[in-house]
Amino acid sequence: MPPRRLARNHTLRGAALIVSAAALGACQDPSGVGLGLIGEDGGLPGATVLAADSVVLSTAGEPATGGYGTPGSALQPQNRILVGRVEDPLVGGAEAVAYLDVRAPSSLPDGFRDRPITSATLRLTRSYVYGDSLATLRLALSEVAAGWAPVALPADTGFVTGPALVTQDVAAADTLVQFALPPEWVAINDADLRSDSSASAFDGFQLRVDGAPPLPGVIVGFQTSNDSDVLSSLRITNSRDTVDFPVYEVYTSLTRSAPAMPPPDRLLLRAGLNEAIVLGFDYSALASLAVAGATLRLDADASVVETPGFHRPLPPELALFAVREDSSRAFLARGLRSGEDVYSFTSNSLTSVIQREVLGESDFVRFEVGAPSSPVSLDVLPVYLGPPPATPAEDRRPRLVVTAIDTSP
Repeated sequence: MPPRRLARNHTLRGAALIVSAAALGACQDPSGVGLGLIGEDGGLPGATVLAADSVVLSTAGEPATGGYGTPGSALQPQNRILVGRVEDPLVGGAEAVAYLDVRAPSSLPDGFRDRPITSATLRLTRSYVYGDSLATLRLALSEVAAGWAPVALPADTGFVTGPALVTQDVAAADTLVQFALPPEWVAINDADLRSDSSASAFDGFQLRVDGAPPLPGVIVGFQTSNDSDVLSSLRITNSRDTVDFPVYEVYTSLTRSAPAMPPPDRLLLRAGLNEAIVLGFDYSALASLAVAGATLRLDADASVVETPGFHRPLPPELALFAVREDSSRAFLARGLRSGEDVYSFTSNSLTSVIQREVLGESDFVRFEVGAPSSPVSLDVLPVYLGPPPATPAEDRRPRLVVTAIDTSP
């Protein structure tokens, strides 16, 4: 290496270490607050904007339960189930089958286990709609025939069930859906539901579409309970008490048809089946800079998904990873959707990766952005690909905004 270039690289490395130490001293949390806040693209002295030189959609790998994933997502319990069927002319059709289990509450009324159950009703709180929000679905509720665990499953996994216990019409607009279990089921399960081992004696329910819904159809989501609120439950009554057994373990089996062609100069990512946006950048413009902060920005074109009478939510949050040649990933940042439909990712980890790229020391080969696996959804993200804008200030393509120190002699 020529002496002059070697000296410049030493200067760059020294400046980078100083900048990194200052950044870490200002902020230790992964949100990146305090790294040198960036407003409008290029709005700070020394800000450099790099438009992505490659943007592609990846569907490689085994589809994992619920979507693309965030750290620990394979073991992260879901808090939503989806059920329904939809034909979406923009991104293709999909069908969702829900599985759910309940558990006894932490405390029961005195004498509850001594009094026979008189009725049982599954109560589900709606929290999500995709498709025709005014549609009605005919849903069938069945009992799962054997134990199951919703962990690290391919997205289209199904479980064996018995015959339908209840079949009824459900309006997508209903905020509370109730399925009254037949008296025969109550009588058969009475002793198990009142026993200390009710969690293991009963394996839960399947909820699926019965028949073909009118097109375009709809997929609805129901919320599980949490530590403070019983949002969905199996409500058990006897001659004296009413007790809610919270829905606590859920799984959604998803299948989809081939997507339609996206609009020109747009890329469509759909949550739910391990899709990711793969991004590449040319860092040569940063060759003599010590990186002080970096933000990755993705703009969503909401007009693409706006169809009268058909609801397509945008993801409220995305996850950013750096990926190595062997496909191992390092989580970098979460990006929340802003009021302008922009997702911004900023963290110490992202700044470090960019600096290592500038120094030629990085073992990462690309960035990936995907929708978190929980809560499960079919949200659609339409990303700008082009055309290039007339001025840099109008650029809405995926881009890095980097604040840096010029270390050139």
